[in-house]
Amino acid sequence: MPRGGIARQSDGCVMRAILYPIANEREALKRQGIKPKDHARENVRRIQEMQQARSESEMARPRTAPEPFKLARFKNATSQVKENLNRSELERPTTAGHAFIRKGEGVQRVCDRRSQDYEAERTRLKMKPPVPTRETFKSVEANSARKDVDYVKRNALEVIRASSQTPLKQQNLNQSPSDKHESYGKVPSYIIKRKEEMLRKREETIKHMHEFPDDCPPGMRLMKDEDRKAVLAQLDEHKLKLLRALADLPCIIDTPSLDRQKTSLETKLNEVDKAIKLYSRQRVFVKI
Repeated sequence: MPRGGIARQSDGCVMRAILYPIANEREALKRQGIKPKDHARENVRRIQEMQQARSESEMARPRTAPEPFKLARFKNATSQVKENLNRSELERPTTAGHAFIRKGEGVQRVCDRRSQDYEAERTRLKMKPPVPTRETFKSVEANSARKDVDYVKRNALEVIRASSQTPLKQQNLNQSPSDKHESYGKVPSYIIKRKEEMLRKREETIKHMHEFPDDCPPGMRLMKDEDRKAVLAQLDEHKLKLLRALADLPCIIDTPSLDRQKTSLETKLNEVDKAIKLYSRQRVFVKI
């Protein structure tokens, strides 16, 4: 091949590489006409084959029931439930022994079972015992009449016990006045002082709670209702005086002094109205 043709071919390869760059090896194989291998699909296929082989081997393996878990110290112990079932099977009556129920026995058993259930339910609910019948009452009277009671001995024991248990208060009353000290029956002075101190502390606590409730802002106290009403009465009186002063002014105000006087009266009236609105509340907090 001439040298010029080789140079043109190399230039074409360089331009093709610049215009269409190769991103990876798979793209290079595609340009060469070789189909690249799909590794992801191959991995999925192999995983599926392995899963299928594992499931077939699990199905072919003989299945045995798993041994129940039991602690090492209880491995040789027998089941109590199983023994009770076997014992009940052995104790159950069979027809070979001719253990049939006679006529009326079934009804009697049902009645006895119902009475037992009723007694158990009555005990559980703490119900009163049923009213005894006439026959029951007669049998109880007959049994009580048969018992011999020594009433003389019983009365003597009651008198002896009553005389031995003399109240302490009666013994103190029987003492002579000379046996008692001077301050007998009087409250000690320290107890009186202690009570007065406790009463004073209680009054102070109640007063403090009235003046400083829980919702009282810091640095303030609750104003007494009497003081609030007194201030409110003073404000009402002051408001009447201002209204009279405004009424005494002439209808036409044409001088600066009258204008200033009217403005001052109106300003004071507004302040008094605000104060009246404030002190008209049920609770008013003032600075300490």
